[in-house]
Amino acid sequence: MAAALGSPDVLITRGPPGTGKTTFIAELIMQELARNPAARILLASQTHVAIDNAVERVAELRMQAGLDFEIVRIGTNDERISEDVEPQRLHRRLQAWTDQVSARVSAYAEAKAAERNVDRTTVLVGMALEQLVICDDDALRTSDLIGIQQDELERLPRRRQEGNPGLDLDVAGNVAARRLELAQLRERKRAAEAESNRLRDQLGALGRPDMASLRGSELRTAVERFMDQSDAAHQLRPLIDLGADWMARFGRQDHFEGPFLSTVQVVAGTCLGVLGSKSSVDLRFDLCIVDEASKATATEMLVPLARASRWVLVGDSKQLPPFQDGAMRKEAFLKDHDLRREDVEESLFGYLERMLPAANVISLTSQRRMVQPINDLIQACFYPDHELVCRRDKPRHRFSPALKHAVTWIDTTRSPRRGETIPESRAGCFNKYECELVNTLLRRLNKQFAKRDPERLQGRITAAVITGYSEQVKMLERTLRPRSPNWTHIDIMLNTVDAFQGRQADMVVYSVSRSNVFNYLGFLDQPPRLNVALSRGKDALVIVGDRDFCRSVTGENPFQDVLRWIGKADGCNVEHAE
Repeated sequence: MAAALGSPDVLITRGPPGTGKTTFIAELIMQELARNPAARILLASQTHVAIDNAVERVAELRMQAGLDFEIVRIGTNDERISEDVEPQRLHRRLQAWTDQVSARVSAYAEAKAAERNVDRTTVLVGMALEQLVICDDDALRTSDLIGIQQDELERLPRRRQEGNPGLDLDVAGNVAARRLELAQLRERKRAAEAESNRLRDQLGALGRPDMASLRGSELRTAVERFMDQSDAAHQLRPLIDLGADWMARFGRQDHFEGPFLSTVQVVAGTCLGVLGSKSSVDLRFDLCIVDEASKATATEMLVPLARASRWVLVGDSKQLPPFQDGAMRKEAFLKDHDLRREDVEESLFGYLERMLPAANVISLTSQRRMVQPINDLIQACFYPDHELVCRRDKPRHRFSPALKHAVTWIDTTRSPRRGETIPESRAGCFNKYECELVNTLLRRLNKQFAKRDPERLQGRITAAVITGYSEQVKMLERTLRPRSPNWTHIDIMLNTVDAFQGRQADMVVYSVSRSNVFNYLGFLDQPPRLNVALSRGKDALVIVGDRDFCRSVTGENPFQDVLRWIGKADGCNVEHAE
């Protein structure tokens, strides 16, 4: 922490699995703001999961410390942003800011009315009516703009049919830009309509339900009649108009995001998501922290880094790298372009880790996620030159007798059904026999926990079932039916290894899936993918796969080290599936 706070330019922080990278980031933000409350920090990551975990942790520490700094999560992909950070979302924080300013405007107008002995209700009704006219007009104008954008979007793809392949990238860029603008317009219309409904409810509460139902020209006529018939309203008309216009527009459009974000101490978003808000483009920060930096491409990472004078990059080069097209790893491609495999696999994080002076690179060594046997497996097979000290006292959950060891390999070698199946799409593979074994194991565990805790007083066990292939995830979904009410004591999470990086569970079941006569591992031959797969579990790790196949594949094969370790280490065991 002292190195991160004292670094004048850039610091690389290496964090193997379970070493508290998220906690380190949150604590760094807290200490940076403690020593400089005016500091502005940009928190970025390549993944939504990582950024949401960090935002949630910072919010918790802020509450525990009783501090009052602002943290805002920016981003437009609602489906991938966690509900847990909803209170920190930009639109929510902007709305809170707007409400505070609106309350001050209303209080000022009421004070002026009191000075002139004008009825408070008259002022509030007048301001609500004027705001309603503005919001209704904004919703109508936005509807027209949405129609124009939709027409333009439909016309753009036709340019591809004109036979000019050089236009493809231009068309793709325009389509993406139009879709983003269309999404922003729809959100603007939704906000305007929501505000109109709020104002109509307010008019009803103020005793004017007759006006709340009016729209269009009828509403404008009613506003003018109200202002002209009431001497009090007419007397304060300039103030009412100004206040209504300010409150109706404040915080509802993009150009108000910039002033708001310039007051925020911590802005958080994905590396590219920080560009989602036009107002954030010109913002500058004192410190940029990038989580999962080893998973971001150079171009992705430079987007947030270019906005700050100091950098702290947190990641792990031995976990999954940025996405790569499989063609880039083929020998023919590398030879044609005079490249080494390391040239296309190395991330900017890895390059800086290798090239920067030792003073600019630190390592996290205390591991608090995995129990000792899993910790030792990960260190021996993936971090032989890195200290990884297990700080877990004991398992939280007892899986015995169904699982007698913390690390178990369920070996399918003896079964004639062990082989993989290639789908019609030829993409990846699935292994039905492994799915059945996983199902049998989890049902045995669920029954065991149900007998041990029939009243469900101890909480449910989280079990992550992960695999390298999406086809296997689908087969597991059909076999396990994880949302079935029959799973009374286990919460099952199904996912690919790549998608599960940055997450954890009480137990992990890893389905290898591959087993063939060609000794072909596919992309399972990459050590970072196996490292991620085996390091997600806290108390138990189960590997289901053909041990002889995994052991016999020549070339790059990380399973060989894993199998050697399981065969000799305490807390590890091999069970044979018949």
